[in-house]
Amino acid sequence: MRRINITIEIEDSDYVELNLRSALIELLGRSMTDYKVIKDTRELYKNDPNFMKIVKAEKKAKKIKQDYIHKYNGKDT
Repeated sequence: MRRINITIEIEDSDYVELNLRSALIELLGRSMTDYKVIKDTRELYKNDPNFMKIVKAEKKAKKIKQDYIHKYNGKDT
């Protein structure tokens, strides 16, 4: 099994989102196991030092997790 995550930026429109989601469901069916809308946090990132620290910590944690997965996935740990 292979899992692929993508991020798609669209205009801020419920209509566009509904059409995109419908097209994805039609194309992918049950293989689409997760769908979430992520709020635009660019202004928050620019203006809130605490949020910036959180984002940087999250990025670092994701890298550590991916490195661990690449090193140990499929091996007895």
